[in-house]
Amino acid sequence: MNHIQHHETGKEGKETKLSPGKNKKKSKKKAFVWSIRYKLLLSFLCVLILPSLAVSFVTLTISEDTVQEQLSDSAMQSVTTVNKIVESHVNSKIFDINFFSDSLDPALVKGEEDSTELQKKFVQYLGLHPDVVNIFVGSTEGVMVRGKPTASSLRGEAFDPREREWYKLAMNKPGTVAVSPVTKNTEGLPVVFISKTLKDQSAVIGLSLDLTDLRDQAQAKVGSEGYVIIEDGNQNYVVSPVKEVGTKDTSGVMNQMYESKEGQFEYIFEGRPKMMIFTTNEATGWKIAGTMFKSEVTDASKEIRLATLIVLLASVLLATLYIFWFTGSMIRPIKRLQENARAVSKGDLTVKMDSRRKDEVGELAKYFERMVDNLRMMILGVQETAEQVSASSQELSASADQTTKAIEHSTVAMQELAEGAEQQVSSVKEGSEEMERMADDVRLMSERVQSITTSMRDTSGAAFSGNEAAGQAVEQMNIIQETVQQLGQVVHNLHDRSIEIGSMVDVIASISKQTNLLALNASIEAARAGDAGRGFAVVAGEVRKLAEESGSSAAQIGELVHNIRRDMDAALTAMNTTQSRVDEGLQAVNTSGQSFAQIREAVEDAVHTLDELSATTKQLEIGASHVVQTMTDISNVTQESAASTESVSASSQEQLASVEEIASSSAHLNSMAEQLQGLLGMFKMNDDKAKDSGKS
Repeated sequence: MNHIQHHETGKEGKETKLSPGKNKKKSKKKAFVWSIRYKLLLSFLCVLILPSLAVSFVTLTISEDTVQEQLSDSAMQSVTTVNKIVESHVNSKIFDINFFSDSLDPALVKGEEDSTELQKKFVQYLGLHPDVVNIFVGSTEGVMVRGKPTASSLRGEAFDPREREWYKLAMNKPGTVAVSPVTKNTEGLPVVFISKTLKDQSAVIGLSLDLTDLRDQAQAKVGSEGYVIIEDGNQNYVVSPVKEVGTKDTSGVMNQMYESKEGQFEYIFEGRPKMMIFTTNEATGWKIAGTMFKSEVTDASKEIRLATLIVLLASVLLATLYIFWFTGSMIRPIKRLQENARAVSKGDLTVKMDSRRKDEVGELAKYFERMVDNLRMMILGVQETAEQVSASSQELSASADQTTKAIEHSTVAMQELAEGAEQQVSSVKEGSEEMERMADDVRLMSERVQSITTSMRDTSGAAFSGNEAAGQAVEQMNIIQETVQQLGQVVHNLHDRSIEIGSMVDVIASISKQTNLLALNASIEAARAGDAGRGFAVVAGEVRKLAEESGSSAAQIGELVHNIRRDMDAALTAMNTTQSRVDEGLQAVNTSGQSFAQIREAVEDAVHTLDELSATTKQLEIGASHVVQTMTDISNVTQESAASTESVSASSQEQLASVEEIASSSAHLNSMAEQLQGLLGMFKMNDDKAKDSGKS
């Protein structure tokens, strides 16, 4: 283990020596990464800034709308106030004109010199109403009566009221009060004429109203820079701080006021946007408007915007500081855990986690440390298992070598046995042919017994020949008996070797079962390890497949050995039967030889014993036929034995091939165990813990 650690340290040293140039390239190519820190910062800032901006925007919008609404209400109040002022000034005079129009007697209109009574009323009225410049009446005949004489009248200049606008307006609308456009009188005062026809329409009563007081009272401010404007029906300025009274508005901006009775609109004045709120005086038809710059709304909400911006910036600054502190406190333990995970990924299982925290990161560190401990224990167990697998594979390889040698020896013996069986078949065939010839001779002898009385010499020669043939038959039967005995011994030896092969197959099956069990345990441990043990799970699967193939091959070999033993038992039984039958044939041949000897000795008495010789010849013929049949059976049994021997030899060769495959699989298993030990050597673990776990 220490050697492996030094080796890895050396590799790391080489990598650090070669890394500066590569680090420069990597630093150039390294792109920005959205880490958890940046994501948290961005998320918190978005959560903080977006609602703050929304609140600020809504607050500013509401404040501007509120300020604008307040300014609009203030302008509307100013317009309403001025409208009431106009009504107080003008409506009372309209009421007075209506009174004079209804009560004035047209007969009093006789000229200025003759209308003293009417003048007195006019003078009295002027004294009560100082804002009225003059009151007058003009008849359809051109007579003019004034309450206060003018400079032209004092000079005696002629004056025709019918040519005046106030007269024409009243006459155009009889019975209706007419208000003339604003003009300036001879004294330069802004005045407006209010006139109405008398009941009989013989004259028009009117007055000139001084608008100086109205203009002074209507000087109301709208906002900080705004003001009130009054225009009559002809767009002449009645009240305006920027325009001369009585001048006509030619800008066209105020045309929108004459499209409706009241309302508001925006326009540009001297390059600056303004807003105007207007209404219409019912009595005069004048347009009373309040105008102000739109910038006043922005200026009024400036303090609100400033306060909102200060609060927003302060809250963002404080929240940013807090976010940096908070994300740093969260990222630091995660970075430590990341460094430990990087060390574990490089094979260092000696890292220690900071599991003192009580939050989710602490729980993660605790479980990660527990996972590293379990991984370390699992790798130690896998290492021990790999060593055991390596030792078992070596033992299996040695056993396979021994089994191979035994099977090779058995194969050689089987081949020798097959060759002996072939020789036995050849000998049995030759014996069978001799027995057939002997049977033919016995038949010839039986035929010649009939003529033995005529040719005793021939019979004596034939008897001598039969004796020799019987001796040869005895010799052949002895040879067959020896061959059968040798064949029985070979079959018996083959039976013993098959028993030894069966015991070896049992050993191989036991080794494959143990290997399969070890592979299963390794697969279980790899499954517990998860992704880290996936490579070892593949190795354990291959070991299990090899163990299963070894067990299957051992089972096939066991089955072949069982079949061989069964065939050997049948061959041994057949050989025993053949040996007994050969003994019987040998006994029969001996009996035949004795008979031929008796025939030779009793040639001279043959004549007397022809009948007995005939019967004996018949028995000899029957025995010869039986011997021929026995030899045929021996030949068949010998052929079957030879076939069985060849089958056993083929099975032995197949068993030899299977054992060689087992040896190859054992070598492959040993190689994989060494590779597994090499992979396990990549992990770095404490020697003390490794020793403790090894002892446990």
